[in-house]
Amino acid sequence: RQRGFAGVSGARRAVDMLIARLEGSPFETELQIVMPDRVSPPPPVPDIKKATVALASSTGMVPWGNPDKMPSKNTNKWIKYNLEGLSALEKGKWEVMHSGFDTKFVLENPHLMVPLDAMRELEDSGQVGTLYNQFYSFSGHAGQPNTAKRLGEEMAKDMKASGVDAVVMTAT
Repeated sequence: RQRGFAGVSGARRAVDMLIARLEGSPFETELQIVMPDRVSPPPPVPDIKKATVALASSTGMVPWGNPDKMPSKNTNKWIKYNLEGLSALEKGKWEVMHSGFDTKFVLENPHLMVPLDAMRELEDSGQVGTLYNQFYSFSGHAGQPNTAKRLGEEMAKDMKASGVDAVVMTAT
């Protein structure tokens, strides 16, 4: 952004652009609009009952005290946390590093954003193969598209290398 004087108010410029657009006349926006990449969905998992399924969340769920210093917005990293031997995420042992929504409900019930309890039930009943023993966490608040793309690519590469076939991704 650059400060400057345009001669007329922002409201007037916005109305003028809207009128020009509605009339089919040329106009130039003051904002650069970045269109998101189109991403084709992957093929379905051939047999979910044999699949290794990972959990991931853009809520920035971290152990209490945020030992890895996850930023609450505009993050540039992701972290994996161990789920081995856990059947539930205990209230009071997890917190949320995300400044873009009211986190009080997640603090009361961490499974709202990392559904470990439900996934363990699906795993135990044979409806999914194996739950991957770590979950992926990052804060999706106020992130830049190019950073989000890089984080997604890095996590996907790590998941593939770890034998993950499918992901349950929760977002705010």
